[in-house]
Amino acid sequence: MPTTRDIRILAEVHRFRTVTSEHLAALVFPGVGARTVQERLRRLALAGYLDRRYFVAVRTGRTPLTRLRMPVYVLGSAGHRALFGAARRSEKHAPLATSVEHLSHDLVAVDFLVALEVAAKSGDHDAPVHIESVTEYALRKRSRGAGLRLIPDAAVTLRYGNRTAAFALEVVRAPVRRGNATLTRKLRGYQAAARDGSLGRLLGAPVRAVIVALRTPLREKRLRAAGARSGLIWTVPYERFETAGPPATHFTPETILTLPMTDLAGRTYSLGAPFTPERETPSPLR
Repeated sequence: MPTTRDIRILAEVHRFRTVTSEHLAALVFPGVGARTVQERLRRLALAGYLDRRYFVAVRTGRTPLTRLRMPVYVLGSAGHRALFGAARRSEKHAPLATSVEHLSHDLVAVDFLVALEVAAKSGDHDAPVHIESVTEYALRKRSRGAGLRLIPDAAVTLRYGNRTAAFALEVVRAPVRRGNATLTRKLRGYQAAARDGSLGRLLGAPVRAVIVALRTPLREKRLRAAGARSGLIWTVPYERFETAGPPATHFTPETILTLPMTDLAGRTYSLGAPFTPERETPSPLR
């Protein structure tokens, strides 16, 4: 029978749908060594409570095989029965992404949500209060019947003193040479949804920014050069280093609140202080 902590692990896996041991260590095992966490997850996987998935490397001669052996965890059939039996409710076991690209995309969003949630709950008096983290899957369920065409990859709501702000996340994994026109159209759609209030209604709070997470600073610069000047759209390069396994991002509990994010008008903010720009950089749009 799963323990109380096991049930919490299963609940977090179900909430985020796709996680690594690093995510679960931050959420459920603060201060516990990595080997202890991995052994606990291994036992749950052997019992069918969790399923382990691995990235498959396509050898190109360029991509390092870093993190390739790191498993990705999803809820197993026994875990689903244990979790919803304990909660006295049922829900269909929703399909999960299976391709490497989709898993990588989803894991970047989970990195963002987990890092913010852990940082906001750290007890630091300067940290905002965490209100809600929402995955793309949960946002799609929430938007049913609303007629919304744009669904963010994730969203988080934070409170700063007496001000509450929602942030949407759009993850872009396409390389520099592809997708700028499509992405620019999507960002204009977000701007329209913010103006008419539909994005705020979806997120349940006033929208401070749509954060566009890009793989590299070069993609960020080209997007700023191609887009309209906007204080709503913030860009941030997320890739810490290239890997053939789960992505390694700058979204960690230690850095997420101070990570510089630049709007399309060239002003730099952070999630720790989202209402006052830290500095203004020359914009290619001027």
